[in-house]
Amino acid sequence: MNKCPARKGAWGQVGGACPKFPAIGTGPPTADNTHEVAQHVDPSSRIVHVDNDPLVLVHANALLTSAPEGVTAYVDADVRDPGAILRQAAGTPDFGRPVAITMLGILNFVMDTDDTVSVVRRLMDAVPSGSHLVVSHPTTEVDGEVMTQAVEYWNSQGSASTSLRSRAELVRFLDGVDVLLPGVVSCSRRRPDEAEAEAVDVTHFGGVGRKRWTAGREQGTGAVRRTGVAGPCPSGWRRAGSGRTTEGNGDRVEVPSSPQEEP
Repeated sequence: MNKCPARKGAWGQVGGACPKFPAIGTGPPTADNTHEVAQHVDPSSRIVHVDNDPLVLVHANALLTSAPEGVTAYVDADVRDPGAILRQAAGTPDFGRPVAITMLGILNFVMDTDDTVSVVRRLMDAVPSGSHLVVSHPTTEVDGEVMTQAVEYWNSQGSASTSLRSRAELVRFLDGVDVLLPGVVSCSRRRPDEAEAEAVDVTHFGGVGRKRWTAGREQGTGAVRRTGVAGPCPSGWRRAGSGRTTEGNGDRVEVPSSPQEEP
């Protein structure tokens, strides 16, 4: 349930630029699986579902349906081992082109926040500029006391331990990417087809970020290029550290106020 608003709301910002999705922490098949949402908009989308839950593996065939123009694959791997995810997923999405990494309702199972940040950075370091990151996470920002009690009960039952984090902690997962507006907010406020006044805050927060465009060199040519999709750098792009909101590829971008300057 926590994934549907985030999937649909994020797709409007991500899909046109990155029709290739490693979906980490897939969960059992349900309505509006990532590949269904993506291929509804772009039938050529290439999706890799990632999970290590034996129950999900049993039902993996239900996740392997695909539009004829696209591809859907399944990888049995742990979110704590990003290297294994990248090795096994390689070939379905082309990691030489921008992709969108979705981590919806999964990072809460990595209990140490520094470890969680390291996992996200390892994955984002492996993909080119112009790639997108989509995260959602249960939080203490809404009904904090009730949520804390619920998580304490969950963790006492012998299930895989889960965690709650504040908005400030969730923002750390998006370090190194430009956060698309409306920023890290309740997932219910990411739906572009709903008026802001109609949204009711829910206990999951989410955010979408785009990896910054950086200068690079074509191997063996010495030619300077922009990494990522062939073509010009997004219009109106500003250097990181400007502290301004800008436009790029039709998306509003919340540029962090104090990251390291681009080279």
